[in-house]
Amino acid sequence: MSNRIKEIRKNRELTLLQLAEMLGVSESTVQRYESGNIKNLKYETMINLAEIFDCTPAYLMGWDEYDEPYYENEETARLAQEMFDDPDIHALLDAAKDCKPEHIRSVTQLLKSLKETNIDG
Repeated sequence: MSNRIKEIRKNRELTLLQLAEMLGVSESTVQRYESGNIKNLKYETMINLAEIFDCTPAYLMGWDEYDEPYYENEETARLAQEMFDDPDIHALLDAAKDCKPEHIRSVTQLLKSLKETNIDG
């Protein structure tokens, strides 16, 4: 992650100070992000960096290899971002990451049933 932050900052021709001001932190804090001395960024900081760099948090974390839009449809991207930003939904997604596949399938089936009931209802 630290290498990505530094790489993107330099590609955007931003100084450490400029990025620090955009994030509302000190220049030395940004330098520690880039050197890897701060490994666990706050959720809000990661979101702010992604917005400043116009990329996904996953790209910053090194989980995505390419900095390309995940969603081709702008409306879908906006809705997905709203879901990601909603603390309740975000908590649900975080909880799901450690679930067994059969539990996720059960919840998915329940949600599909609720959707069908609402559509048919």
